[in-house]
Amino acid sequence: MKLVSLRELQDSLSRCSATTAYLDTFYEVFLAKSPEIRAGFQGVDMGVQKQRLAARLPRLLELATCEPTSAEVLEAARLHSARHHGRGAQQTDLWLEALCETFRRHDPDFDASLEEQLRRQMSKVLAWLQPHSSSEAG
Repeated sequence: MKLVSLRELQDSLSRCSATTAYLDTFYEVFLAKSPEIRAGFQGVDMGVQKQRLAARLPRLLELATCEPTSAEVLEAARLHSARHHGRGAQQTDLWLEALCETFRRHDPDFDASLEEQLRRQMSKVLAWLQPHSSSEAG
């Protein structure tokens, strides 16, 4: 399997985001993963939620290039835990599954190498963002 760069992941995200339909797909897939996830989004303005995700995905990809104890990662973890308290590892795993499925559907060039790297990088960042792991990341 070929090594994939951050630039290639960013290009893949750009292809996905050529239309906002990828955000609809992401939330359609993610919300279908579990009744608990659906319940957690009741009353949420999904238009605002989609805008937030569109703004944050590029930054999440970039965080994978940082050290886990960097100011950028620590600040992202602080903001994330304030917004997403009570969401556990299972929901994080389902979030990543939904993200990969979205990329598969919306990027015609998304292949096994890109998916492997997306999973690797996002798993690392998502682990850093979990409240219990911010001081243990490695």
